[in-house]
Amino acid sequence: MVYGFRDRLFAGREPQFLQVTRQVNENRVTSAAIPPDGNTLLFATLGGPVYRRRMSDGLSQPLDALKALRVDRMVWFQDGSKILINGSMAGALDRYEPGIWVMRAENGRLEQIASGVKNGVPSPDGSRIALTSMDGSVLSVTSLSSRHSRQIRSGGETTSFSSLVWSPDGKRMAFQRVEYVPAGNPGSDPKSFFNLHHYRFSYESVDVDTGQMAVSANDFVMQSAYGLRDGRVLFLRNSIEEPYINHLWSVRTDPSTGKFLEAPRQFTRDDYGLKDISSSADGHETVAVREVNGHPNVYVADLPPAGEYPRFTRVRRLTFTDADEYPHSWTPDSRSVIFESLRNGNFDLFRQEIDESAAHPLAVSNVSKVLAHVSPGGKWILYNEQFKKEHWKIMRIPLEGGAAETVLPEPSVPGEFNCSVLPSGRCVARTIQNDQFVFWDLDPVRGKGRELARSRWGPANVGDWDISPDGSLVVIPNHDPHDARVRLVPLDARGGTAERTVTIQGLKNLSGVVWAVDGTGWYVAASVTTGAILFYVDLEGRIVTNLMESMVSIFAVPSPDGRHVAYVDWGASANVWQVRGL
Repeated sequence: MVYGFRDRLFAGREPQFLQVTRQVNENRVTSAAIPPDGNTLLFATLGGPVYRRRMSDGLSQPLDALKALRVDRMVWFQDGSKILINGSMAGALDRYEPGIWVMRAENGRLEQIASGVKNGVPSPDGSRIALTSMDGSVLSVTSLSSRHSRQIRSGGETTSFSSLVWSPDGKRMAFQRVEYVPAGNPGSDPKSFFNLHHYRFSYESVDVDTGQMAVSANDFVMQSAYGLRDGRVLFLRNSIEEPYINHLWSVRTDPSTGKFLEAPRQFTRDDYGLKDISSSADGHETVAVREVNGHPNVYVADLPPAGEYPRFTRVRRLTFTDADEYPHSWTPDSRSVIFESLRNGNFDLFRQEIDESAAHPLAVSNVSKVLAHVSPGGKWILYNEQFKKEHWKIMRIPLEGGAAETVLPEPSVPGEFNCSVLPSGRCVARTIQNDQFVFWDLDPVRGKGRELARSRWGPANVGDWDISPDGSLVVIPNHDPHDARVRLVPLDARGGTAERTVTIQGLKNLSGVVWAVDGTGWYVAASVTTGAILFYVDLEGRIVTNLMESMVSIFAVPSPDGRHVAYVDWGASANVWQVRGL
């Protein structure tokens, strides 16, 4: 049976949210789970550990069994005897390869069920686990006793499955089906240049034994879903109009057939920063992870000497304003970070020494200025300035500040230029012509010069590419939901004679790549369900280490001397809240 919904029911009164935990930003809550009886809360924190909290009096104790895991999601078995853990090993080089564990509630004994999988949910009788492959393209059911796995659905290269929900009788599995549609042709549709991913969302419910479809609904977005004993499904949903806002919804289904008994029902209209939900079996106790008061700010970490294992040390927050701020460059002496800040109502440029608390303005006016880069040799700061809606020009100012002058007056896409870190490097502009990226020499005084290279066009993101420290190569990431590849395009003879592709094993959904200052690797950012992760990857595509994770997209900005790195992180707290009045 196929459904289509044009109208939606809305519970007129907003639910009440009562705060349960009080974690700070640096150790914010990443996941929460409440058991069927609603008496105990488990919640995982960013830096660890996982806590068990008694709902009656708030007594919280860490769970030693989970110290070795980075927890993404937890789900209680319906009899309350065990907890299913979706996560990955902490501290290992393959830390972010997902796996599924089961922990006994009574004695805390931990047992791994499967590796290279995610989205695990236990069946109502506790005998089976529904799960997906690492990329979400294969939906399977695994026996907890025999570990035998049986495939239910395969999506191939274009379809993935998530938000798995068992029917109350354990006969059917409902899920969100996501079909990936490649971006449009930039030659015929210029707006598709930054149109990374098109998706079609649908709801499906299938018989677990036969795979036969029971229910289908088109245009149905369902995240962080949780099934109740009476057939109701609680879930979060965003929209095209509000892609970063999740509202709380439910849909009533027939426990025997899975058919919808009413249109989906929306509970929230205001933005509560909802990220994850869990509920007791009867729905009387529901909790949600909420993000509150968030702004991206600038952070700085130290790097070890060249040749040592890459890692961030002495991490500290550089800026403390209640405004969005993003770093993009350093002064040549590696003492100051250059960043854009929304503190004045539009984006202006500032510089701040890493050992000082005050920022100094570089370019302040009533128009936005973003994505600043210092020219090789350190004489100029180049940046994008908005001069009308969706139109930008490249400007320059002296490093020490001064009058702004135009470098490239014609409209350009913001972020489509970059500069090498070393004095021997160059600045490069990127344009698009006839389904190709075209790279041009960019002189800080004379503007766009000769053509340097061409490469095939692919879906792009603002500032997602980088130029090597010596200016001989550019690196371009793909943005595929199933794998991770970067293209190396030579700009001169030093970079070789032909373009080549490097595959990064174990990653997907790349958001950006930045060269390390010594040229021996890249800082690679990838999107995951909990936000974003920053990796250090060598030139052969091997993940050397996992550097950090964030609630939002992240990128690294290494200093010219290779001793520090600036990055953006989200200054938000995330805590568990009770939801009342559903």
